[in-house]
Amino acid sequence: MLRVLPSSPRSAPRFVAVSLCALGLAAAGWGGCGFESSGTGLEPLDAGDASFDADAAADVPIDTTPPTDGPSCDDGLKNGDETDFDCGGSRCAPCGAGLHCGTSLDCATSLCVGGVCVAPGCTNGTKDGSETDVDCGGSCGKCVDGKTCAAAGDCANGFCNPTTLKCATPTCSDGFKDGSEIDVDCGGSCGKCGDGKTCAAAVDCTNGFCNPTTLKCATPTCSDGFKDGSEIDVDCGGTCGKCGDGKTCTAAADCVNGFCNPTTLKCATPSCADGFKNGLETDVDCGGAGACARCAPKKSCAANADCATSWCATGACQLATSCSALLAAVPGLPSGAYQLDPDGAGPNAPFSAYCDMTTDGGGWTFFAHVNQDYVGSNLFEKNVGTYRVDRVDDNTTYGRAEWILPYVGHTHMLVTLDGVDPAAAAAAKKVVVFEYTAGVPAFNRGPVPCLGLASGYSFRTALTGAFTSGGAGTCDATRWYAQTGGGGYLLSFGGGNAYGVSWEAGLGGDGTWNHDGYFWVR
Repeated sequence: MLRVLPSSPRSAPRFVAVSLCALGLAAAGWGGCGFESSGTGLEPLDAGDASFDADAAADVPIDTTPPTDGPSCDDGLKNGDETDFDCGGSRCAPCGAGLHCGTSLDCATSLCVGGVCVAPGCTNGTKDGSETDVDCGGSCGKCVDGKTCAAAGDCANGFCNPTTLKCATPTCSDGFKDGSEIDVDCGGSCGKCGDGKTCAAAVDCTNGFCNPTTLKCATPTCSDGFKDGSEIDVDCGGTCGKCGDGKTCTAAADCVNGFCNPTTLKCATPSCADGFKNGLETDVDCGGAGACARCAPKKSCAANADCATSWCATGACQLATSCSALLAAVPGLPSGAYQLDPDGAGPNAPFSAYCDMTTDGGGWTFFAHVNQDYVGSNLFEKNVGTYRVDRVDDNTTYGRAEWILPYVGHTHMLVTLDGVDPAAAAAAKKVVVFEYTAGVPAFNRGPVPCLGLASGYSFRTALTGAFTSGGAGTCDATRWYAQTGGGGYLLSFGGGNAYGVSWEAGLGGDGTWNHDGYFWVR
């Protein structure tokens, strides 16, 4: 009959022909075993033996019950073809780790090493599990150079050669993008990449430009829409021409309008109120040949026209002590108001005074107007009222004698009556010019201008010509005068005469008194 043996995990069901002869029936002389009994023994049946019915044999039912005629897989014995107790071999289930085996088919772990089933691992000396080589790759750590790999992650040096599928140390000439390279054999630690190569930053590229749109190296141009090369802003600055207002800059040379705002580092159009020295200015928001207002004293300048003082010397705007000093420094200046500082480094602040730059060679500093009805004294040793640069007769007495006379080193005084124009006063015989010895401190100091004068003075009643000596001792507390040969020209200053404590001026002999006086010195 036929018996079906239980299948193992490794094979399909096995059909075994079991003859009755094997059960010992042949010994009883049964002729159905394929042999005939004879007197001398068993003889094989011939093909024509009518005792063998093939059709009848085909009708014999198949027995599918487990065999009970040999060792079992649960008898607690190592028998049959088992490789360990009740496991392995062709009949029993595979053995677990640590049990004996003949082949990997005997092991539930599918791994038989040295006759023992072992579990997959990273130290078992066998390529198993997810390993790409023995005990490395996959989940078992990195493989060294020369070991089989499937990807860069399998390799200790981070490179799995795609041709050989072996781990290798990346080089800059292996023809692959590996290591720190940005493109094949360039970028990272392998030198710069040429145009068209992949890049991550400008430093990766031979020409110093990594196009941020394509991430490819390229040669910078002045029209590519990017800030590259030597440019300071997009397509301008450096070698690409000057930048317009609002563009980034590092220096004035980067800007079309020649001004890089040092606070914003942006190009801008210079102005006279931006708080910076720019454009044509010689100092912050001033100077520059009329581009901006004139500069104050001590500000930088390039020419006299840059200075409010009209005097530029050694690169800075200077203050003169008097109109004559200013005219000496800057010949040809017209008459007008100028900044002066008579006491220099002294406590008095600079101020604006009118300078007559034409009369008798010019250099006259206007210091006082005396009204016709002024009553007082010490006119030449104090400041009176509010000094008027424009020299207007406003029916008041005003002057800055105290700030001017002690410091200007003057040797001449010009007096005009009833008008500020010396030429008009001379034509009306209302002018007198006094000359005295330089350095005499008493002149123009005290209640009257020549009180205590020791060396005398001279005068003239014209704007030019020789001086006539006024002598000594003619100047007293009552009057100071110059009398012409044609009839009594008189200037009278304060004192104890019939007119009381007052100042008066007039033409003696015709009774015309009470006139205004204007005073200059140089």
